[in-house]
Amino acid sequence: MGNGWFEPPFCRMQDMPKINVFVASPGDVQLERDSVAKIVNELNYALAIIAPEKGTSLELKAWKTHVHPDMGRPQAVINKQIGSYEIFVGLMWKHFGTSTGIADSGTEEEFRRAYESWQETGTPRILFYFCQEPYTVASKDDVEQLARVISFRSELAPKGLVWEYARHGDFPDIVRTHLLQVVGELMSEGRTAVEIANAIGTEALASGVPVVHTELKELAREYEHLRKTMLSGDERTRRMEGVMTRMRTQAQYAYPLVAGLAKSTSPGERLIAVAILETLPTPEYLAWLAERLDPEQEKPFLSYHAALALLYAVRKIDKKDCYLVKTALQRAAYLTKNLPEGTDRRFTLATALEEYNKRCRD
Repeated sequence: MGNGWFEPPFCRMQDMPKINVFVASPGDVQLERDSVAKIVNELNYALAIIAPEKGTSLELKAWKTHVHPDMGRPQAVINKQIGSYEIFVGLMWKHFGTSTGIADSGTEEEFRRAYESWQETGTPRILFYFCQEPYTVASKDDVEQLARVISFRSELAPKGLVWEYARHGDFPDIVRTHLLQVVGELMSEGRTAVEIANAIGTEALASGVPVVHTELKELAREYEHLRKTMLSGDERTRRMEGVMTRMRTQAQYAYPLVAGLAKSTSPGERLIAVAILETLPTPEYLAWLAERLDPEQEKPFLSYHAALALLYAVRKIDKKDCYLVKTALQRAAYLTKNLPEGTDRRFTLATALEEYNKRCRD
């Protein structure tokens, strides 16, 4: 294409001792940027387990830490000093940014140079996320910014680069799995996220990592305590969601435990299994997830997350396993047929079926 977007050229994985991650975003998603930094630290621990002989680690590149003042067009200075990287993470919510002189925002310019490089060299890998959390439009500028975000998203969607998340707090769980998958493909000869998580978790269990042995049990007990001691309502749900989020963050370490957790008589331990399967969908557990929708077996909170796990399975599982997804969705729909139409479980299952029809009937 040759429009001068990428200078210097991006380097391929084998040419670099580190996997460099660059995050591009306007300033209204700082929480997400901060979470990427934390996840990079988590994955460096994972890399030390799955490939200790390579001595490879992730490095997060950002203009705040990798750019110094210099003469020239500001965005050009940033582009030059950031240099090459293997993974590009783009983020947007309601603000698009300001013109750089070449593009309508710094994020757009950074994306276009990364995309052009990917088209010409196959690198960097590109992940782009759009936050859907509601907000109040307060000015004409807010409307214009949002319109540019929507237009940009519409451009990216056909390229297969877009992922949405409902709330700021949902982002870490989503990007953690995606980064794990991409890093695994770069380093581990195409192993899947589940295979990598199994290797990481097996090593963590063997070495007695405290987070596997103690924190998950504490989270299970905390969930059961909340369920028993608090009245049903928004506050209890909010606190249980907080526990669930913390469970999901441990999924990559706990995956080898899923079989035992799924058979447990403890609701908290079964919830951990659901949390793992939300993060790392696995074909052989689809039927088990469907059974969690049985009101006679599980409480609504756990059942709702089992429905979410089925929805995520629709999105992530290989198309060759679509028939397993269909069977699980049919079973879950049967088990919930007597619930009121507006329940979160039925709504989530309806969404899963709609996405299944689009993805698996192409």
